[in-house]
Amino acid sequence: MNERPVGESRLPTAAVTGATLPQARTAAGDPSLGAPAPRRLALSLWCVAAAFGTYFCMYAFRKPFTAAEYGGYALAGWEFKTVLVATQILGYTISKFIGIKVIAEMDARRRAVAILVLIGSAQAALLLFALIPAPYNFVCLFFNGLPLGMVFGLVLGFLEGRRMTEALNTGLCASFILADGVTKSVGA
Repeated sequence: MNERPVGESRLPTAAVTGATLPQARTAAGDPSLGAPAPRRLALSLWCVAAAFGTYFCMYAFRKPFTAAEYGGYALAGWEFKTVLVATQILGYTISKFIGIKVIAEMDARRRAVAILVLIGSAQAALLLFALIPAPYNFVCLFFNGLPLGMVFGLVLGFLEGRRMTEALNTGLCASFILADGVTKSVGA
C-alpha cells in the first residue's frame, strides 16, 4: 500500500511536510543548509579552522623522536632510528584498519572525547619511550602510532556531509604540510 518506488528517498519532501526544501534538508542532518549564506560561510571557516588546529596539534605527537640522535644503537642489524620509524608506521597502519570498524560504529557525540583519549594514549606511549632504555623502547612507538592512526578519521567525521566537504577536507589536509614543517623546525 505505502510502497515507495525503487530509488525514492526516505527524506521528507516539501510537498509532504509543507517545509521548504532547505528546511527539509536541514532535517536530514546538515544544520548549515537552511542558514543564510554568511552564516554558512562562518560555520565552514570555523569547521576548517577547528579541524586544521586539531590535526596540527596531534601531529606533534607523531614526530618528536625524530629530533634525537641514536648513534651507537642498532637492532637486528638495522639502524635504530629506522627501526623506530618502521615500528611507528606499523602501528599507524594497523590503526587505519581498526579505525574502519571503530570509527564507523562510533556515536558522533563521542568523537571529541575519543580524539582526546587517543592523543592521551599516544602521549603515554611517548613517556614510556623516554623511560625505557634504548633499544628496548622501540615497542613504545608502535603503541604511539596505534591511537594516532584513528585521529584523522575522527576529525574527518566532523566535516563529512556538508555542502563544502571537499573544501573543508582540503583545509584539514593542508595541516599535514604545515605541521610536518613546523615539527621539523622545532626539533632542529
